[in-house]
Amino acid sequence: MDHVATELVAAANAESMKAQDTAGVLVGKVSDSDALPVVQELMDAIWGPAVVLPRNVLRALASAGSCVMVAERRGVPVGFALGFLGWDGGLHLHSHQVGVITSERGTGVGLALKFAQRALCLTNGVKEIRWTFDPILRANATFNLTRLGARVIGFYPNHYGSRVDAFNTGDVTDRVMVSWNLRGALDVSPSALGASGEALIALGEEGPHRSTALPVEGSLIPLPLRYHDLRSNSPALADAWRVAVGRAVGDTLDAGLTLAAIGAEGYVVGAGLP
Repeated sequence: MDHVATELVAAANAESMKAQDTAGVLVGKVSDSDALPVVQELMDAIWGPAVVLPRNVLRALASAGSCVMVAERRGVPVGFALGFLGWDGGLHLHSHQVGVITSERGTGVGLALKFAQRALCLTNGVKEIRWTFDPILRANATFNLTRLGARVIGFYPNHYGSRVDAFNTGDVTDRVMVSWNLRGALDVSPSALGASGEALIALGEEGPHRSTALPVEGSLIPLPLRYHDLRSNSPALADAWRVAVGRAVGDTLDAGLTLAAIGAEGYVVGAGLP
């Protein structure tokens, strides 16, 4: 490992420990077979039984040295991260799941888990992490694009098909893929890019729908507030938002552009990756 790489690993480990200290948790890799049920219990508590991986699969991932991590607060498990290596488009960690129990969300546990993943990857010479998230969720988008500085690199309509879990039952599982350059800067200012073009979603009396505007740098893709609440209280309006956002995001990526930033109203379209 050269001098620059050594310094980067040291900095990543220091940032990981700082994030854990700030959140008041300890993040550790799971390698002991007896600890695997803890991961399963967290999966069940966060998403429900439909997404709990079999113990033998978790054991295989842990035995291979994959990223199976648990965050604990005073010895009580409060979150986990699960990932494995991928090769398409270059070596990377695919972060399959990062989950935090309901009572601990917003306390920095998720950030501590992501920073622990970053430190683990850089220690082992892996310089990129990829994962998918639901583009209609503001909080997830802000965390991924602004707090971490990840970049959207793809859009996958109904990526997981029909799912039965705490968040996705009865919904279309549209997802965007993001790439996190682990050697890049953390924290991307949301004011670095402002919306200067037309909105790609029109908000009328009939509900949101894809506007006639073509995506260009500076276009705005509005997002609804508190989408999960909307699904519970007004399913038809939530469905309209899902269709409109999916079409706008798909058109943007098809045009060679990307979701470059997110602000108070929604996404700002920017230049795609070279």
